Amino acid sequence: MSSPKKNNEAPKTHVWISILALLLAAFAVYRSMNGAAGSDLKLGFVKSGVLMEKAEISAEARQKLQKEKEDVDANVKNLEENLTKAHEDFIAKQAEMKPEERKKQIETLSKQEEDLYRYRQAAMDQLQAKEKEIFEPVFNILNARIARFAKAEGYTIIWGTLSEGNILYGTEASDITDKVVAYVNAQK
Repeated sequence: MSSPKKNNEAPKTHVWISILALLLAAFAVYRSMNGAAGSDLKLGFVKSGVLMEKAEISAEARQKLQKEKEDVDANVKNLEENLTKAHEDFIAKQAEMKPEERKKQIETLSKQEEDLYRYRQAAMDQLQAKEKEIFEPVFNILNARIARFAKAEGYTIIWGTLSEGNILYGTEASDITDKVVAYVNAQK
């Protein structure tokens, strides 16, 4: 009985942590805009999707991942074509087959379909692992370069936006995406 309660508490905890983080961020922005003791804060945000699209280092990673995906897609297509041909052969010859032979052929086709399904699942899992393997070093390099940019430009905080949007509003001056992309691409 206590485990369902824990499951319900976890999402609530995440919500409260998110609300607290937003309140702290709003307070920091308010203090910086109103000349309070925290006025030495320099804040900015980066559109993470744009950064990943325009950063040269991520383009190389995307190309590697695309090559992996194309190889998997080619293998899946080949297996699908073989299975389709086996189905067509079965349909063409089933009238001539003995009941035992027909049953055995149906079992073989079913097994091939299951194997194809398992292969697709394993291939997707493999692609996800490969994506992590390829992009983890990219994220580490980008984070290090962004940290150097922040220090060089005097930023106290740089937020990254997600596709769902965790920055509801920011002035154009707060959007430093293009500056960060230029800095990141200039670093080698």
